[in-house]
Amino acid sequence: STSSVWAGGLNNLNLGIVRRRQNRLDDAETLLKKARQSDPSMYAATANLASVYYSKELFPLAVEAYRQALTLNPRDWRVWKNLAITYRWLNQDAPALDAYRKAIPLLEAVVRTPPPNARSQARLAEMYAYCDERPKAKIWIRAAMATGPRDSEVLLSCADACAAMGDRRRAVELANQAVTNGLTLSSI
Repeated sequence: STSSVWAGGLNNLNLGIVRRRQNRLDDAETLLKKARQSDPSMYAATANLASVYYSKELFPLAVEAYRQALTLNPRDWRVWKNLAITYRWLNQDAPALDAYRKAIPLLEAVVRTPPPNARSQARLAEMYAYCDERPKAKIWIRAAMATGPRDSEVLLSCADACAAMGDRRRAVELANQAVTNGLTLSSI
C-alpha cells in the first residue's frame, strides 16, 4: 500500500541520517537512496544524500544532489551553504558566491528571530566574509561572539570568517579559543 511505502521510505530516511552521523557513509548512501526511491519528493533524503556524497568527497555528485534538493525546497539556507562549500572544493567560485548569496537572506531571517542564536550568527558572518562583504561579516562576528563567546562552533566559524577576510592573526586566535573550549578534530 502507499502508506507502507511511505513509512518504509521514512524509516530508511531516519536510519540513513543516523548512519551518516555515525560516519557509516556507505550504509547511509544505500538507505537514503532507498528513501528517495520510495518517494522522489522526499527533500530530506535528497539533502542528506548530498551531504553523504560531500563527506565521501564525491563533489560533483554532491552538487547534483544539493541542486535536486533545492528544486524540492529552495528555502533551506543550510543546503545553499553546503552547495556553496561544495562548489568551493571544486574551485568554482562564481557558483559558490551565487549559492552564498541565496543562503544569506534566508539565514538573516533566522538570525533576526528571537532568541539570538550565536551559531547562526557566526555562519552568517562566514557567508558575508566569503562574499567579501566585510562590514556585514564583522557585525555578525561581534554579535556571535557576544551571544556565544565560549561556544567552540561559534569560535571556529568566526575564525573561518576572519581567515576569509585575510585576518590570519585573529583567525588563529579564535581557532585556538575553539580548541580551548572543546573543539576536537573529530567535530570539525
